[in-house]
Formats: sequence, C-alpha cells, structure tokens
Amino acid sequence: MLLATFAVSITYVAGLSTPGGFWDSTGGSHRPGDVILRDHHSTRLTVFLLFNTTAFVASLLIAVLLIIDGKKLRDKTARFHVLYVCIFVALVGLIGAYAAGSCRKTDTTAYVVSLVGAVLAYILLHGFYTWYYSNSALQTDENQQTGDSGREALDKARSLVLLLATLAAAITYTAVLDPPGGVWQDNGDGHMAGDPILLATNARRYKAFYYCNSVAFVASLVAIVLVQMEKLVKHHVLEAAMILDLFGLIGAYAAGSCRNVNTSIYAMALAGAVLIYVVIHVVFFTLDHRDQNNNAQEDQLLEKKRKRLLLFAILTVTITYQAGLTPPGGFLLQDDKLGHHAGDPVLLYNYPRRYHAFFYCNSVSFMLSIALIILLVNPNLYRPAIRSNALSVCTAVGLFCLMGAYAAGNS
Repeated sequence: MLLATFAVSITYVAGLSTPGGFWDSTGGSHRPGDVILRDHHSTRLTVFLLFNTTAFVASLLIAVLLIIDGKKLRDKTARFHVLYVCIFVALVGLIGAYAAGSCRKTDTTAYVVSLVGAVLAYILLHGFYTWYYSNSALQTDENQQTGDSGREALDKARSLVLLLATLAAAITYTAVLDPPGGVWQDNGDGHMAGDPILLATNARRYKAFYYCNSVAFVASLVAIVLVQMEKLVKHHVLEAAMILDLFGLIGAYAAGSCRNVNTSIYAMALAGAVLIYVVIHVVFFTLDHRDQNNNAQEDQLLEKKRKRLLLFAILTVTITYQAGLTPPGGFLLQDDKLGHHAGDPVLLYNYPRRYHAFFYCNSVSFMLSIALIILLVNPNLYRPAIRSNALSVCTAVGLFCLMGAYAAGNS
C-alpha cells in the first residue's frame, strides 16, 4: 500500500506536469500551455506518457486489491498473483518513464536502463560476499535460536527499508523530471526548448546530479523488490542497497543544489562532520558505561526511539532534498544584462543573505538526516548513540535548521 500510494502521487503529478515544461507564448505550431517536448521529441514524450500512465494505473490496481477484503474472494492465490504482477508492472513503468523523460538522448537512456543491472549485480555480489564469510556453524545456531524475536526484528527492518526506498524513489523520480536550474523556454545557442538549463551552462555538474540521482532511484526500486526476499534481508543485502541509495542522494544534492565546487564540498562534508561528532559524543559519554543490565524492556525502548528517529530522518530527507534542488524563488530562465546567468536561483541575486541562510540551514538538515539514517541502520552504531543521546542532539539540530530554512525561504 505504501508503494502504491506514492507511485500514484508521483505519476499523477508527472502526467499533468510533463518533463520539459510548457510553452508560455504563441509561436510556430504551438499555443501557450502546449507541451514543449512535442515539437522536438514527440516519440520520447509518447513513450514517457505510456510508461507513466501504466505505472499510474497499476498502482491504482494495487491499492484496490489491497483494500478489497481477501475473505470475500474465492481464490486468494490468484489475488496475490495479480497483486505481484501489478507491482512488477508499476516498477517497470516507473523505470521506463524515468528513462524516457529524464533525458533527451538515446545513449543516455540506455545508460539509465543499464544501471538497473549494474546496481542489482553490485547488491547481489555484496550479499554473496556477506553470506560466504558469515556462513559458519556458530552463526547458523544463533540464527536458529532467535525465534520469534528474530522474526519480529526482521519484519521491522523490512518495513523501514521499504519506507525509505519508497520515499527515495518518489523524490528522485520527481527531481529528475523537474531538474535543478529549470528548462529552456526557447531555442538558441546550441540548446532547444525543454532541455535542462544546467546541462548547457554546467554540463559536468548536471551529469553528476543526473547519474547520482539515477543511481539512488534505481537502488530504491531494487530494494523494493529485494525486501520481499527474507534471505537477502538476513545477509545485509538491503543495507548495501540503502547505503548506495543514500550516497546517491548525497551526490545528487551536492551537485544540483549549488553552482560552485567549494559549496558542493562543504555540503558533502556536513555528513562526515555529523558522523565524526556522533563518534566523539559516544566515546566521551559512554566511557564508564557497562552494558550489563541489558534486558528485553531496554531493548524495546531503544527500538521505539530508533523507529521515531528514523521516521523523522526519512521525512526530513524527502522535503529538504526537493527544496534544495528547487529553491524558493525559482531560477533565471535566461541571461540578463546585469551578469546574472540562466539556471541560477533568483533569490541568490535579490536577497543573497536570505538565500545563503536558507541553503545552509536546508543542507545541514538534509545531511544530518542522511547521517542519522546511516547510523540507525546498524544496531552496533545506533545503540550506544541513542544511549548517549547523540542522535537526539542531531535530531534537535536538524529540526531547528529545518525551521530556519523555512523562515528564510518562505518570505
């Protein structure tokens, strides 16, 4: 249901706001409001709409099948088969729409589709490596003794991974169809209307954003599929998928949210700074701690805190990622006589202090949330960090930065 809900929302919006934007003036054979891609990339537009509509309809069918009471259906097996077919069709539709609508060249589309195989191969190789070196008799006995508690922990891990993967797929799908810097509204100087502005003004930065975003998108979809396989969850395959997903988000945000190298480095360094702070905090505040009174009640409290922190971090990542790539005030759509460049944020020129306050508050909140998710994936990391309140401090800082970004950017 979570996958269906978000797939319906993003495909609905994408179908109404097609990639490339719309004409805002009359000229040639088009009218204001017509789709720009129809003039130069009509086949690509048709393929995008077909795949996007397929994913939209399949997601609606998933929601309907889950809402219908299974007891009223005679053949439950057929219902589940139809459900899995719809999930597969929805995921294929999302990949096809992403590949068709995110770029304008055939070779780039082929690279995006090939990422599916590359990411899947990496994750499976990581799983095989982990399984090979952990397949000992001692660990096998431990896994057999976990019983119901192990099953419950496994289900919780799968649900949280599914939440993160679904939200990451949603924001990366939307971000690439509405790219940072906006799209050209006219033809000229080697570009065509509907092409990303950043691709013409700073091709390396746009390509870094595009491929990092694509890796995160593909890793999210692969994780959604693999989360159904219990053996892969046990061998930390999903952790590898999520780490790849998170690093893809970091790279895409650093490349797409700003226009110079130094600022990108500062943005990426924030995540490392958070991790270093947490390690130092844990070391200094748990020097005298002895984990001797560990019991089921304490584990349950830790798990509840972990779930709340993880939910907050995931939701913060989703809103700050999109806000950083498309900041308030929008982008300049063409160069002007004052030295302003197309694709740069308007707010940066009109209110530079306000823009920088928004950017750094939003970036700190985003990178804090990414670091929190990385820490909360591994029990060996989040248990001492939660006990020492290091993660609570990070969450509080992220919350205040979120408020600061909202205050700076909304007026």
